[in-house]
Amino acid sequence: MDKPAAIRIETIEDYERATQRVAELAGALEDTPEERELIALTDAIMAWDKTYDDATAWR
Repeated sequence: MDKPAAIRIETIEDYERATQRVAELAGALEDTPEERELIALTDAIMAWDKTYDDATAWR
């Protein structure tokens, strides 16, 4: 499988659209464009959460 194109989440609206799209793509078949999009979206969501999630401030 090719590496998915990077997706960057810059606003809370982007984040909300990304999480909605992840729900739509749940169950994507392996080695499909949909699976690659799902991987890219989850990577972007995790990066956003790491940067902006208030829970990470509790260290």
